[in-house]
Amino acid sequence: MHMELAMKNRCLDVLESKSEAAFLAQLVSFANHLGYEFAAALVVTDHSETFTEFQTITNAPQEFLDDFHNLEKGKLDPVSQHCKNRSSPIVWNVDTYSAAGVRDLWDYQAAHGYKTGIATAMHYRKGRHYMIGLSGSKAHNSRSTYNHRALDDFRSFAAYSQAAAFDLCLPPVTSSDEGSALTSREIDALRWTMDGKITKSVAELMSTTEEVASERLQSAMRKLACGTKYEAVLRAIRLGLVRCD
Repeated sequence: MHMELAMKNRCLDVLESKSEAAFLAQLVSFANHLGYEFAAALVVTDHSETFTEFQTITNAPQEFLDDFHNLEKGKLDPVSQHCKNRSSPIVWNVDTYSAAGVRDLWDYQAAHGYKTGIATAMHYRKGRHYMIGLSGSKAHNSRSTYNHRALDDFRSFAAYSQAAAFDLCLPPVTSSDEGSALTSREIDALRWTMDGKITKSVAELMSTTEEVASERLQSAMRKLACGTKYEAVLRAIRLGLVRCD
């Protein structure tokens, strides 16, 4: 009963996280509780077929951070592929990667301390996904020999943590005033950029020159106080200026 109460308190603590730092502290604490060193939570939003937003909260080593958003490695990674469309947890180790024919990928991440782990994902409407993974050098063979109580605790923690992660990574927009100055053509340029069009293609769709299309994108970026087209598109989506359906 004491362990059940302790687990319930862990779930409530992560649910009530008010900042990314507090959320990460709860995430790492739970990972340590199960014997792992690293933890990561990813909020993924498919805004269109070609425009996906990744937001990550993790204590991964700095040199390993880019791998979380590397789509090409993700296509090869058996853990990522398992979580892409399924919600059942996967307990993985070197055998998982060897069976998928990508032992070299495991060798690379093992050098950073990622030798074994457990992960799961949750999939929602409007192209939203949540993935949580714990990793480290903890020794285990397969799901069949994995501690069933630990697996149940992981499922519970994942369910509670996803609510906090979405609140922190996708806060509601309270005002659209900053987007009111955008012209319809600037919004069109952002919309086509979201659909994966390069500036030359945007120009063709707008029946104008590449220079004019580029200036409209630059203008939209300035008005939205964003440093890149990617950031401007995300801001426009949050402000309701660009629809994803």
